[in-house]
Amino acid sequence: MAALEHEQIDALYASTLTRAQQTAAPLAAARGLEAVVLEGIHEISAGVEEMNTDWRRYLEVLTSWAPDNLDVGLEGGETAREFLTRFNAAVAKVEEGGHDNVALVSHGAALRVWAITQDPSVGMENAQPLENTQWIVLNGSTAEGWKAERWGTFVVPVDGEPIAVEHRATDPA
Repeated sequence: MAALEHEQIDALYASTLTRAQQTAAPLAAARGLEAVVLEGIHEISAGVEEMNTDWRRYLEVLTSWAPDNLDVGLEGGETAREFLTRFNAAVAKVEEGGHDNVALVSHGAALRVWAITQDPSVGMENAQPLENTQWIVLNGSTAEGWKAERWGTFVVPVDGEPIAVEHRATDPA
C-alpha cells in the first residue's frame, strides 16, 4: 500500500475476475472503502488463445489495433471495437458515481489498451507492460478527454520522454 499512500482515492472498483478483487482487497481495507465489482473492466478476451502460454499471437493482435483497425480480434475473442465499447460503458458507470478520484483494479492489457486509446500522446513506445499492482493515472473525463499522468513507474510529462519515479515498482502488501 506504500506506493499508493499519497494518492487520493474516493471510490474503488474491481473487475469481475477474482484475482482483481484479491488485488483490490488490501487497498479497500487500508482506505475503509468497499471494492465494488464492476462488469466491463475485465481482461480482453483472447478467444481460442485464452489458455495459451505463448502470448505472442495475442499481443500481435492487441498491438495491431488502431483507429483504422478496430474490427480485428482473435477467433472467438474480442475486437478492439467490442473491448472499447464495454470498457467505455463501465467507465461511464463509474463517472455517474460522481467521485473525483477513482481506482479501477483491472488487468494489464485491458488497462494499457484503454489508456492508450484515451491518450494516444503517450505513444506505444512508452506504454510499457505493468507489473502486478502497478497503475496508470489518468485525469479528465469521457466528456472532456483523458490525459495520462503516470504509467507504472514513469511520470508522463507534457512533452518529452517519461521520467522514472523513485518509489518501488510493486507493492507486496
